[in-house]
Amino acid sequence: IDGQRIFHNVMRWLVDVGAVVGDDVQNYSRRQSCIPRQHNGYDCGMFMLYYVCCRALEIEPHFTQADMVRLRQRTVLDLLNAQL
Repeated sequence: IDGQRIFHNVMRWLVDVGAVVGDDVQNYSRRQSCIPRQHNGYDCGMFMLYYVCCRALEIEPHFTQADMVRLRQRTVLDLLNAQL
């Protein structure tokens, strides 16, 4: 998938949403980031969850497909302890 096309489509969507909620997203900037890649068809939710968590904490995401079992276990523990 072409990253430029994805970025363009996301920005177009943000502009549309921004118009509805009164937010001027035209001033948003683009930043290159290392995005972890999944290598199967079923870990997309975990990749998205942990990528968003890293971005919210303003840290670079450094997890891989090999970390998914551990991250799933951590997620279950966090949910059971009401930390997520």
